[in-house]
Amino acid sequence: MMESIKLRLKTLVPVRIGSYIGQISTYDYVVSGNSCHVISDEKLSLFLSENDLSDEFIRDIKKQGKNFNMEGFLSRHGVRSESGLERLAGYTVQVHENARPLQLLPMIRDVNSMPYIPGSSIKGAMRTAVLYSMLKRMRESEYLRFQSRFIDEVNSKIESIRRDSRGSNISEKQRKRFFIDIEQKLTNHFDFENFFRRGYEYKHDPHTDIFRCLKVSDALPVEMDCRVYDFRVLDKQNDGSLAFESPIFAEAISPGSVFEFQISWDSWLVERFRKLNEDIPLGGLKDVIDSCKEFTTDQVRWESEFFRNCNRRLKDPARIISELDGMEADLRLGWGSGLTGASLSMLLPDELRLELRDLFYRRHASGVNEFPKSRRVLVEREEPASLLGFCRLEA
Repeated sequence: MMESIKLRLKTLVPVRIGSYIGQISTYDYVVSGNSCHVISDEKLSLFLSENDLSDEFIRDIKKQGKNFNMEGFLSRHGVRSESGLERLAGYTVQVHENARPLQLLPMIRDVNSMPYIPGSSIKGAMRTAVLYSMLKRMRESEYLRFQSRFIDEVNSKIESIRRDSRGSNISEKQRKRFFIDIEQKLTNHFDFENFFRRGYEYKHDPHTDIFRCLKVSDALPVEMDCRVYDFRVLDKQNDGSLAFESPIFAEAISPGSVFEFQISWDSWLVERFRKLNEDIPLGGLKDVIDSCKEFTTDQVRWESEFFRNCNRRLKDPARIISELDGMEADLRLGWGSGLTGASLSMLLPDELRLELRDLFYRRHASGVNEFPKSRRVLVEREEPASLLGFCRLEA
């Protein structure tokens, strides 16, 4: 039996899910007024061919290298108006507060260049939320079990990385995989139809993942605005003040946008798991949604505490604190959620969190007894304006 619910997701702050394309430069887009026109390779190729400009285009790129500017090239050859640029664009996106990006991080889009939120991103956030709620209850009622299931696993992984790295800095991949690997161990150990007894060894096998029971569709837009925003990393200094790092111009879904998606729970499959496992962490879709709410509420409280404990000498996060105080969020998604929003790190004791800081960032560990000590934020008029990723779920 399949239990299904259709949900609406409303963005409360900018939400960004990255594209496989990665960063694009002024080779690939033109900013005109408040519009950013991301040029279509196919349309550009046709334009160059029709106007006998292919050779000149290649020569200019070779000659100018990193200084090549698509806007200047097109302007020299008569493409200056908004309508002319739109004819060459794969899509056009508005620019927030007249930003002039030198490089741009695009949002994930479908084959029609429409932004959407992948079901895999939503399911990943839900998985972390369910595990967080499960471990939080375990910490409160069965601490020794919490210690063996989670804390000991974190310590073991830290020691393993230390042995493998031999004193050198660990890779970005190792940092990203740290909590992902732990989550897999927590969800992929459930026996299914005597899978283990048939001679299989535990190797993060998808057959034994309890989250096989949860299916999440892509979230498609109902009402949606997507813009290019100026984001910055806001970093806590040794004296507790906050300072900006370099601008990061990126596409993101604007606050107030609405998406629809469906989640389903396979009760028949769950019962097959129950025959061989006692410790099933959830019983249905209500448990999933309640866990999302609990995890996200704790994040809002955690983030508010982080900013309240800052020295406001350089940058004042008062606007962010005010936003968090009034926020009723059910889910946090995507780029900018950081270690707090995309992992189980809030469950760690302070001393173990600082061990992770020393492991992940050896060269930058001293000075601030807090980890993580930086946040990605939306910037408006050179002031921190909002965190990223928070959403509300509505049936």
